[in-house]
Amino acid sequence: VKYKTFQKAKKEKVLIPDIEEDEILEYLYEGKYIFAASAEPEVQDVNYWLRQVKKNGSRLKKVPKEFLTEEIYLAAITEKSQNYPLVPADILTEDFLIKAADLNSSIASYISADKMTKKIAEVLIQNNGHIIGNIDFSVVDKDLCWMAVKNGASIRNIPYYYLDEDMVCYIIASKEELDSYDIEYMPREYYTLRVLVEIAKRGWLPAYGHAEKYYDETIGISLDTIGLEAIKEDIEVLDQLPGFLITQKVYDEAEKLYSTGDTATRWKEIVERHNLTYYRPRLP
Repeated sequence: VKYKTFQKAKKEKVLIPDIEEDEILEYLYEGKYIFAASAEPEVQDVNYWLRQVKKNGSRLKKVPKEFLTEEIYLAAITEKSQNYPLVPADILTEDFLIKAADLNSSIASYISADKMTKKIAEVLIQNNGHIIGNIDFSVVDKDLCWMAVKNGASIRNIPYYYLDEDMVCYIIASKEELDSYDIEYMPREYYTLRVLVEIAKRGWLPAYGHAEKYYDETIGISLDTIGLEAIKEDIEVLDQLPGFLITQKVYDEAEKLYSTGDTATRWKEIVERHNLTYYRPRLP
């Protein structure tokens, strides 16, 4: 739709020399005048259509066949990954897909097994570790999983048969914010002492109903065991532990470790601050 005049009672005026219907609706929604430009229409050559597709990938369907170049297809799936099925098979070379993957990792779910290669997968994962879950399993291996982990992947993104304790601990320790959903749905076989200590050091631990009973009976590792292992590392870990881990045994051991010497002052600060918290009854 070109060179149409629309009026709406607003002061702002916007001059649009060449406007598509979806843009018209957008401007009307914003309550702006849209009126025809006096300029001559652009020459609709390959550069014109490249600009159109870069602005809105949906316009790929309007591009005349003689202007459907590799560059236009690349622009189309960069702007809108849903355009991938419209790209001819002969265009979908490894080099083309590497360029596309570097620009838009969401194309991963569209790349079939016969087109996906490890090089393409590496580019996708370097840009977005979470995307490994959308990459065809035929090329995924342990190395790619570790690359994904180091580029922000969550536990639930990693294929189960490649996930291990080292990966789980790395993910927990490296996340800026702990993903409780990720941990709650983690396979129970990874609820090991090492993993639980890493989680506890981040100030949280899954607890369903009565925490002590849950860990003793369901997980098979007591709160005392988790807490005692966690506080060995550093006094600052004690300050981060969830309240229900500060059992009497854990408190007594922490007091032996940190209440004298260089850490005595810090010990007093931690105890004094936590005296006001919900787990005060666990402290003498």
